[in-house]
Amino acid sequence: MSRESDHDEAVGGVARLWDREPSFTAYANPGQEHIEEYNGEWPDVVVKHSGTSVVIAVCEVETEDSVTDKEAEQWARYASGDAHFYLYVPRGKCDDARMLCEKHSIECEAIHEYLLPLESFLATEC
Repeated sequence: MSRESDHDEAVGGVARLWDREPSFTAYANPGQEHIEEYNGEWPDVVVKHSGTSVVIAVCEVETEDSVTDKEAEQWARYASGDAHFYLYVPRGKCDDARMLCEKHSIECEAIHEYLLPLESFLATEC
């Protein structure tokens, strides 16, 4: 499986996790698909209060090789908005993600680590 398909699979899994809560509606923006924007950008998952246009959370999903300074610059933009920022990284990347958030002064509501495959998708807070 390619990194892009792993990423898109994880994006879908994160959106489904948020959709389990009836008061939320999650919009996934996998790959180059632009479904729901936030402040003029296209984060991986945008979460709204159901039936409203109020964005309550913005989620970024990273892969093994995308927990980097370059990506952290994007996280900082998402975290600077009014919505809560959540980060999802592969199992074993929590410390790297936490270090990058500290280095770039990113306020992250929570960092979660995930496991694939999608049939048993699991995300737990670091």
